[in-house]
Amino acid sequence: DTWTYGYSKTEPKITIAHNQGTEMVAKVGTILQFANGDQYEILQVEDTGGKFAHHLLVLVGLLQGGHHQPGLHLPTDDEEELPVPAGPAGEPYTVGSLSPYISQYGLQGKVFRHIARYIDAEDVEECLWLLCTFSLALVLALITVLVGRKYNVLLGLCFGFTFLLSPWIVNFSNSVYWVGVTWFLPMLVGLLCALWIHRRAARIAAYGAAVVCILGKSLCGYEYITTIMLGLIAFLLADWILALVRRDKQQSWLLFRTIFMLGLAALAGFAAAIFIHATLRGDGNILAGVKSIIERDVLRRVGGGNLNYFEPKIWPSLNASVWETLKMYFHFSTDVIAGVDGNVFPLLCFLPLVIFLYDYVKKQLDVETVVLYVVFFVTSISWLVLGKSHSYIHTHMNFVLWYFGFVQICFYTIARKILQVARGRKGEL
Repeated sequence: DTWTYGYSKTEPKITIAHNQGTEMVAKVGTILQFANGDQYEILQVEDTGGKFAHHLLVLVGLLQGGHHQPGLHLPTDDEEELPVPAGPAGEPYTVGSLSPYISQYGLQGKVFRHIARYIDAEDVEECLWLLCTFSLALVLALITVLVGRKYNVLLGLCFGFTFLLSPWIVNFSNSVYWVGVTWFLPMLVGLLCALWIHRRAARIAAYGAAVVCILGKSLCGYEYITTIMLGLIAFLLADWILALVRRDKQQSWLLFRTIFMLGLAALAGFAAAIFIHATLRGDGNILAGVKSIIERDVLRRVGGGNLNYFEPKIWPSLNASVWETLKMYFHFSTDVIAGVDGNVFPLLCFLPLVIFLYDYVKKQLDVETVVLYVVFFVTSISWLVLGKSHSYIHTHMNFVLWYFGFVQICFYTIARKILQVARGRKGEL
C-alpha cells in the first residue's frame, strides 16, 4: 500500500533491480532525472535482501538554486517508469552494458550469429524466433505422435495438448537463449530407441545422437541437464522396470545394456562440453578451467562450496534445504495448462495416487501407468533436487520442468480412469 512501481508513496525512496547494470548506477552521488524533469541525488544505497535482491535508493531532490525539492514524483501511466541516471560529473550513464557471461560456452550465440548473416538485419530477430519456435514445435509433435504409437492415442493426446497449452512451454518456445528444442531432442532420441530397441542399427544411431544432443545442449548451457538426461532414457527406463516386473530376462538385459550405453553416451557429450568450455574458461589451461567451472558454476547451482566465492544475495539459496526448495514448486503462479488453474496442481499430482490405490485394491492396477508416473516424477524433480540452489532462485522459470512428462502422465491417469468409469456405466445401462 505504500509503494507504486518501486516508488515509495511516503518517502523519497525508490527500488531498482540488483544486477550488473544497476550496480554502476546505484552509488551515492549519482543524479537521477525523471520523466518530468525532476532531478534527485542518491544519498544512500541499501540492498533489500530476500530471495530477489533489489537496491533501495534514498534520494534528495535538487533545484538549480541548490534547494531541495519536497516529495517524490510518482510516474503516471504515460510516463517512463525508470529514471535516467547521471554520475557526479554530470555525464549520463549509458542505457545498458554488455559483459561476458562466462558460465557457459554460448553455442547458440555462435550458431545464430552465422545464420543471421543470411537474413536482412530488420528481420533477424523475428526469423530467429520463428526458427526456435518451429524446431521446438516439430520435436514436440514427433514426441506426441511416437508416444501415441508406442502406448495409445489417449496418452499421445495428453502429451500433445499439454505441450500445446502449457504457458511455460509457450513462454520459452521462441527464446534464442534457452533454445527449447535442445531440451526435448534427447527425449525424442530415447523414444525412437525404445520403439526400435530390437534393431542394432537403431541402438547405435541413438548412442551417437545422444552424444551430439547432450553436447549441444551443454554447450548452450547446463541448466536442467539432469532432467534432460533422464528424459533421454525415461521411456527405456520405464520399459526396463516393466520387464523386471514381468521377469522377462532377455528383454530386461537388452534394455539395461541400452540404457547403460545411452547413459555413457550422454556423459561423454557432457564431459566433452565441459572440456571445450574449460579451454576458454582457463585461458587454454583445461584443468584450471574445469576447477573454475566446478567451484563457481556447478556449486552455485547445486549448493555447497565456499560462500565467499558467491555474491551474498545468493547465500539463502545455497543454505536452503531440498524440501524448502521443492515445496515451492507445488504452488503454481500460472495455469497448469490453459483453462486449468494453478491451484489445482497439488490435486493433479495426488489424484493419480488415489487412483493407483483404488485399482490395487480392486486388483486392476495398470503397472505400466504407475511406472510412468514414478519415472517422470523423478525426471522432473531431478533438477529441482540436484540443482537446488538454482531452483530456489529461479522460480520464475523452473516450473517448466514439470512438463518433461509428469504433467502429461497425471492428466493421462485421470482421463483414463474417467473413460473407464464412463464405459462401465454405459455397459450397465
